[in-house]
Amino acid sequence: ALLLCENLEQALRAASGVIESLLIAVPELTVLATSRQRLAIPGEELIAVAGLPESDAIALFTDRARSVSPDFNVDSSNEASVRALCQLVEGSPLALELAAAWAGTLTPAEMCTQLEASALDLPERKGGPERHRSLNAAIAWSLTLLEPELRQSFYSLSIFHGSFDAEAAQNICGITRHILASLRDRSLLRSEAIEGGMRFSLHESLRAYGQSELSPSEQSDLIAQHAKYFQSWAVEARKGLSSSEENLWNRKLRENWPNLHAAVEAQLTTLN
Repeated sequence: ALLLCENLEQALRAASGVIESLLIAVPELTVLATSRQRLAIPGEELIAVAGLPESDAIALFTDRARSVSPDFNVDSSNEASVRALCQLVEGSPLALELAAAWAGTLTPAEMCTQLEASALDLPERKGGPERHRSLNAAIAWSLTLLEPELRQSFYSLSIFHGSFDAEAAQNICGITRHILASLRDRSLLRSEAIEGGMRFSLHESLRAYGQSELSPSEQSDLIAQHAKYFQSWAVEARKGLSSSEENLWNRKLRENWPNLHAAVEAQLTTLN
């Protein structure tokens, strides 16, 4: 049996305990997890995830660039710049997607120039581990190309954990569907159409970066708004779970569980 878990650094202590208990109870179980930190449980094997090989990185960049600019092609005029770009971001798929989102307005050479400038600014930023420097540079560069309102909206959305819908974004952050679509078009936001409507989410690296750019007061206000919204949502969900729409609300509960958990954590922190 195989259990896949993603971004466990968001709840490392709880996740470690649950996984350790599962492995003891089900010896034949294998857990494949992604996390920025080790789980520190018996039997854990660490596999470092490297960037894409150059050929795959070029293929990914080309594919994403064509979704923005259908005529884009790697030829003798830009091949060296595309290779340099892939090397600058160390083959990071997310960084390549962020860069390719601007293929309609910037050449690969211009992308390299601006990306290098962003990398030089990183020592003075709220960075991360050394291995994340190239990705942080790509994120920083991509965000500097946004209009100030759109950039601030991106930072605000980092308050969410897991996925969220347009209603939550509007009520907590004051962000419209138009802004969500604009961020999605720039590969800064993911969207998924499900039975109940469209759900949005941030790649964990983008969410962590966005949170680091919020001021303490901005973060405090957003945490309060987030907790207030999901407290009201939980009251509504409780009623729904006792109605004929129990299955619908069970699905909604699973979708919003990470945000509900974060809201409870915020309330407990306030009480302490």
